[in-house]
Amino acid sequence: MNTLRIWASALSAAAILCAAVAYFKPHMRFEKVLKLALSAFLMTVLLTPFCGKNKIDIASFFPDESVAAAQQSDARDFLNEQQLNAAAQAIKQELGEHLKRKGYAFEEIALSMNIDEDNNISINEITITGVPEKQRQKVHDDLKREYRLEAAVR
Repeated sequence: MNTLRIWASALSAAAILCAAVAYFKPHMRFEKVLKLALSAFLMTVLLTPFCGKNKIDIASFFPDESVAAAQQSDARDFLNEQQLNAAAQAIKQELGEHLKRKGYAFEEIALSMNIDEDNNISINEITITGVPEKQRQKVHDDLKREYRLEAAVR
């Protein structure tokens, strides 16, 4: 990365130098030769990192396939986790609002979810805690009837 920074600085300095010489050049017979020389100088500075023994290894700026695959896998896992969290939050909110509308007391709704290879989200387990013992069966039956969900009510 340092090599790239040095090359960019040299290219910028060469461009400024060429622009200054072109601006302040005296009018003479060899203007075309001077322009050609400045262009050749600028092209040399531009191409220097890609030629010779001190050339920049362009491949070093791009990760190899194993690193790219690992980064892609990490990104996929992160997105899957974000999707699961968003889906769980939405389900908890919907179930919580439903239970409150029906007048059921509860403390917490916990969900266990996963995403399969086809990006399908499935609910493994729903646990609702803090429900009074007399209402547990009613809550269970209500969620099964309204949402077709099996929930452990405690």
